[in-house]
Amino acid sequence: TRYKPKHAVLGSREQFCVNEKVTRKYANNNTMLNHACNQLAKKRSCMWRNNLDHFAQNAGADQPVLDIEELNVMGRKHKVCPF
Repeated sequence: TRYKPKHAVLGSREQFCVNEKVTRKYANNNTMLNHACNQLAKKRSCMWRNNLDHFAQNAGADQPVLDIEELNVMGRKHKVCPF
């Protein structure tokens, strides 16, 4: 098969969202958190998601496999969306 993914996300926006405005506002409503995160990403209104493009271009090919907690720490440290 030609399908050769570079990564796989085994979690949800509820687990990965590091945008504190979204996570605080929708802490008790995962459906709304998912919707808000998706809408901000589509509108390119989420700083965290927007920073991901630049971060991904500069990341080396030899990236380690990270678990959910490590991805969240990495996201906050580099100000990028771990989802």
